[in-house]
Amino acid sequence: MTRLFERLDRLAAGRQASTRVSADALGHPRIRLTFRWVLAMLVALVAIAVATVATAAWLDEHGEDVALIGWMRGVIGLVLSTTLFYFWLRARDGYVWAWTRLTLFSKIFPLVTLAIAAVPALLPVWMVTEQIVFSMVMLGMAWALDSRRMRTAFTAPAAN
Repeated sequence: MTRLFERLDRLAAGRQASTRVSADALGHPRIRLTFRWVLAMLVALVAIAVATVATAAWLDEHGEDVALIGWMRGVIGLVLSTTLFYFWLRARDGYVWAWTRLTLFSKIFPLVTLAIAAVPALLPVWMVTEQIVFSMVMLGMAWALDSRRMRTAFTAPAAN
């Protein structure tokens, strides 16, 4: 499993794949607490995404027309949410690249989902609501990951 992670890390991070923060920084109670909160938010994101896909499937099964954009949004949200677990796992282990990507995605994706939700008549009301909730959870992640303590720990990594 470790070799698989190393290959994925190399693919995702390039030459910086092995850059890690110190064990002391990761062991700080606030850092550990932040990672627990982010994990809870990731679980919530997956639950929201699963509920979105399940709702679309239920509506489709009961004769409602679910537009392709609705299906795409649901499936992409599910894939994104589950992919973020990998970044969380590697960031929790001290990999700087993973924390950077997790923080970046938690800031960018809410903007994208809110922009999509703002397009009139693109999505049904229930999915616009889902987009807003999804974005709020992601912004909560961004806030937690971008705390002063997290930035300090992850921007001053120890030598390999």
